[in-house]
Amino acid sequence: MLRRLLVTLVVAGTFTTASAVRIVPSLGTASNEYGLSGTWTTSTDASGKDVSHLDLAARRGWIFMLGVEPELELGYGRVRYDATDRTEKTLRIVGNALWNINLFNRTTVFGMGGYGWVKDWTQIGEAAVSGTHRIYHYGFGLKYYFVPNAGIRIDYRWENATGLDEGVDSELYKSRKLMIGVSIYQ
Repeated sequence: MLRRLLVTLVVAGTFTTASAVRIVPSLGTASNEYGLSGTWTTSTDASGKDVSHLDLAARRGWIFMLGVEPELELGYGRVRYDATDRTEKTLRIVGNALWNINLFNRTTVFGMGGYGWVKDWTQIGEAAVSGTHRIYHYGFGLKYYFVPNAGIRIDYRWENATGLDEGVDSELYKSRKLMIGVSIYQ
C-alpha cells in the first residue's frame, strides 16, 4: 500500500512538473532571463555642438505562466554636451513588469512598464550637482531566439521622471529609447 502510494506520488509529481515547465508559452522551458542591453546616440544641438548619450542596462527576469515576467534592471547612463562642457551620469534601479506573447517558434513580443529610482550627477566645468528622483517608463519590444536558451532583445521605451526638485524642468528628463541587447534563458 505504501509502495503504491509512493509510486503514484512520483508519477504524478513528474507529470505535474513536466506540465508546469511546458505551460510557459513564450519561452518553452525557460524560467529565468539574464540580459544586457544598451543604446548609443549622438546628435547636434542648436549651436552645432555634439551631444552624445550612452545608456546600459543589466536585467534579471523571472518568467511565470502565461508569459508574465517581473524583472529587475540596474542601469548606467551618461550624456555629454560639448557646447557647455556638461556631463550627466545616472545610476538607476527599476522594477519592470513584462507580458510576453509568443508569435512564432523563435519570436516573442512583449509589453512592459517599470518604476524605480535614479541617482544622477551633473558636472558643468568644475561645478558638480547631484540628486535623486523617481522614474517610470513603458514600452514594447521583441525577443528573437537564435537557439532555445539565447537570443536578442529589442525594446522601445518612453521614460518620464517624477519627484524632481522644485524648479527643475521635467521636460529635460523625458526621453524615448531604443535598447538593443542579448539575453540568456535558463
